[in-house]
Amino acid sequence: MTPIKIVIWHIVKLGLLTAVISWLLNFMLALFPMGFYAINEKNIFAFAIGGCIAYYKLHGSDDIFKRNFSTEIIGKNKLRVIYLLMYGVAAFTSHCCNTWDRTFPMVVSPLLGICAGVLLVAYYYNKHDQAPVKSNQAKSNSNYGEQNQERDDISIMFTGDHVEAPQFTSHGAAHWISDERKNQLTDIKDGEPSFEGLWIGGGFFHHKEGNLVSIAPPGTGKGGALIIPNLLWKRKSYKHSFVVFDPKGTNACITARFQQKQGNKVVIIDPMDLQKANRATHGIASSHFNPLDYIEKDIFNGTSQIANLLIPDDPNGEKFWNQDARNLVQAILMHIMTDAGYIGRRNLVTFYKIMLTGDFNELFEGMILNDTLDGAVSDFASGFTNMMLKSEQTFTSVRSVANGSIKWLSNPSLQACMKKSDFDPNDLENGGITLYLCQPIQNKEGFATFSRLIVGFCLRANSKPAAKPKAWVYYLLDEFPTMGIFPEVIESLAYSREYRMRLWIFAQSLSQLDQIYKTEGTHQILGNARVLQAFGVTDQVTQEYISKRIGNKTVKVYTQSTTSGTNTSHSSAYGAGGGSSSSGRSDSTSSNEAYHAQPLIEPNAVQYDPNIITISEWGPMRLSRWQYWQKDKTAGFYLDIFKGRADKNPNIESGEDEIDEPEVQTKMGPDGEKQFTFDQ
Repeated sequence: MTPIKIVIWHIVKLGLLTAVISWLLNFMLALFPMGFYAINEKNIFAFAIGGCIAYYKLHGSDDIFKRNFSTEIIGKNKLRVIYLLMYGVAAFTSHCCNTWDRTFPMVVSPLLGICAGVLLVAYYYNKHDQAPVKSNQAKSNSNYGEQNQERDDISIMFTGDHVEAPQFTSHGAAHWISDERKNQLTDIKDGEPSFEGLWIGGGFFHHKEGNLVSIAPPGTGKGGALIIPNLLWKRKSYKHSFVVFDPKGTNACITARFQQKQGNKVVIIDPMDLQKANRATHGIASSHFNPLDYIEKDIFNGTSQIANLLIPDDPNGEKFWNQDARNLVQAILMHIMTDAGYIGRRNLVTFYKIMLTGDFNELFEGMILNDTLDGAVSDFASGFTNMMLKSEQTFTSVRSVANGSIKWLSNPSLQACMKKSDFDPNDLENGGITLYLCQPIQNKEGFATFSRLIVGFCLRANSKPAAKPKAWVYYLLDEFPTMGIFPEVIESLAYSREYRMRLWIFAQSLSQLDQIYKTEGTHQILGNARVLQAFGVTDQVTQEYISKRIGNKTVKVYTQSTTSGTNTSHSSAYGAGGGSSSSGRSDSTSSNEAYHAQPLIEPNAVQYDPNIITISEWGPMRLSRWQYWQKDKTAGFYLDIFKGRADKNPNIESGEDEIDEPEVQTKMGPDGEKQFTFDQ
């Protein structure tokens, strides 16, 4: 629905609701006349419209407005104006029916109606949501590896937007988001989502700003559940751009045709022709990219960025020669860009050949005579000439580091890909471009630098200190750690919102990120993620982090103890009566209750939970791990959305599907919601 239709629908709905309540109140007034001077049909109408507006807003229509409009489309201030106008209707309507001096019907009646609406909402939620539902709790918890855990602490109360609080909070207030709130976040109408955002699993969308991180090992279906659905989804209001890091080239094979059909310019950079190996049917040829084509306006900073992308500072590696090696790379690239002898050959292949076979004495002599860029080329060359004169061994070490950063260019296919360009990363910010960067899983180290160069230049194009980009650019970085150390991405996470970028990082485990970025770098990635997801994780570090990040809930524990004892007494006497004895038993029972902290989900339960555990500003929730090719009848709306859009999946065709073609089964999750599991 368009914003105009949505406004009309809500006005009509509010008007009908007000008319019905006014008629009922007038009917009751006719049966039981109050006899008060100020109460008449006009007061009742104002009272009813005020009450309806309050109830309508607090009962969730506020969220409906936000979801349908999206603050990106209508804006927060305009949304506030709409509500001010709606609240003004009550007073204005009363004014039309009365004179100015009668403030009671004009002001007081709608205010009383608003108060009544607020009380009605409070009563409704107090009655329906605060009573703990204990039926099927043991069954629901056992489905998620939390057997025999009572959930008396789950008691939901909505106030305002979406505040949810458990009943007991002394030792922790963590709780899974309620089904009612989840339903408000699911908005699929007419087979398509009605707002813009990113599909985060199970039919849910994150339509706000911010980055995302998803942790899942191979074979758990993160491509089919998260990446591919976003690329098979129609965007109605305006076009975005996508940059998709695509190991194995599967995502391009399945979704490129649909992206092209939607009107996007599809660019597939696939130097190893993985699309042919995957038997792709989209018919889109592989593109080329030469980074030197895009730095002519800012040669100094552009060559510096290339040097940093080629030789990043690795926390685990040797840093001693890195800066000198980067200076050498930058100096030679600046010379290539400014010396007339390289016209027509300004690309990284030329740079590679110079580094591999060039005579550096002759090269530096020519560079010293190059007075462009305020003498920067000449100054660099003079410095390296002095280094060679002082210590040939030192220069050899620096040259060795520089050569190591470009050894991947010995591959003829990569050379052919980087000699020219038919794609401009500066066009991404205008929307309507989908870039697939395909990389073979073999020789990942050799292709990591190639991938960093292209993604790094896309980030550079999106981060220009110019006007705000017109469209959002979504970076879907599958198997992100295979790109090696990538400081530019880490930096972009912090300012992505300013430049209308959203980065979605996929990794197999937190330990994998720690290995590359150390703990500090991993925490920086997680700290800049607005959404964090995990499913199927076997890594203990990840399991413990997710459990602690979600937090503890407060549980009430009852204890009962029984103490028993036997008392015996004897007496004796002389005479015929003799003696006597007696015995007795006494029991005492005491009970006690205490509150304890308990993880909402235990670390080992993270691995076996069949859903996508998602942590966001809404709170922790479980999202079903449905796949885009889902054949289970209970996921029928998936078939309606994606039917006919996806091309053949080469992994499924060859029997080498990354999720091992799991058999889908259904089970009941918390609060009776359907969840889908995969037999791996």
